[in-house]
Amino acid sequence: MRCDEKSELLTRYAPNFYFDWFSEKNGIKVSNRIPSLFVQDSWRLSERVQLNAGWRWEGQFWVGSDGKVAQKISDQFQPRIGFIYQLGQLGTQKVYASFGRFYQGLSTWPLLNFAAEYTMKFWNYDHAPRTDPSGGYRFEIINAIRPEIKGFKGQYLMNIR
Repeated sequence: MRCDEKSELLTRYAPNFYFDWFSEKNGIKVSNRIPSLFVQDSWRLSERVQLNAGWRWEGQFWVGSDGKVAQKISDQFQPRIGFIYQLGQLGTQKVYASFGRFYQGLSTWPLLNFAAEYTMKFWNYDHAPRTDPSGGYRFEIINAIRPEIKGFKGQYLMNIR
């Protein structure tokens, strides 16, 4: 995810109320690397019975705006198993069951707050700043790269059919 543009927002809340002028110039780049490995096999135990099994590993590595890995999730093991039994005439009916664990890749949006260095600037005015930009109150929010959370785990779902 890359943020290069300057964004500005001017809001008038009520006729006698403040304006907020928000300005942000980023130029930050964050990314999410997701390597994975997958092994799968299938065994026909008889003419009517088949067993499928698989194992997937996936890791997630958040790369911060400084180009270094800011957070890693490396224990995403995902077993899968399936069973098929053919009823009646072969190839016409089947009964099947399966189980699997599936991890969800995390969005890069949280990276902008977790693994990026940037400054946001705000101005508050009691008058319209486009006609008179003087006299506003300015404050800044400075975001820094957070330390890695040890033992951080991804979210997953179990699928049983």
